[in-house]
Amino acid sequence: RGYTKIGTVKGAGDADTRQEYTFTDDKPLPGTNYYRLQQVDFDGAASYSMVRSVVFSKPGSLSLFPNPTNEWLQIQLEKTFATDAPWQIIDLAGRILDTGTLAGEQQAFQIPVNTLTEGMYCLRIVTDQQVLTQQFSKQ
Repeated sequence: RGYTKIGTVKGAGDADTRQEYTFTDDKPLPGTNYYRLQQVDFDGAASYSMVRSVVFSKPGSLSLFPNPTNEWLQIQLEKTFATDAPWQIIDLAGRILDTGTLAGEQQAFQIPVNTLTEGMYCLRIVTDQQVLTQQFSKQ
């Protein structure tokens, strides 16, 4: 199967210390997305990581309101989770700013966002079956 290049992260070159890199797929398709990393050495030789799959939410499975928000972000799920699910608020640079856990078997939640600065963020909820993501704005 073929892959489509979705981005590039510049390497640190000949680093003597461990390096960490991040990249966010800003436009994942609903459903299962497959990812792999390609590393290209100075001599042009390429190597590839193992393939990883991530299931992204389908439209309508997660609703956030009000959007934009100020104090609280309301979360409405189309279906409940069988178990507790961790959530993260991520800025557009990919930094995790806040985390928590949503209780399984509930469809509605609220998360305080009053400590965030104005801007765009992404809420990510990870379950055993899928990753639900949706952007929201803080005013």
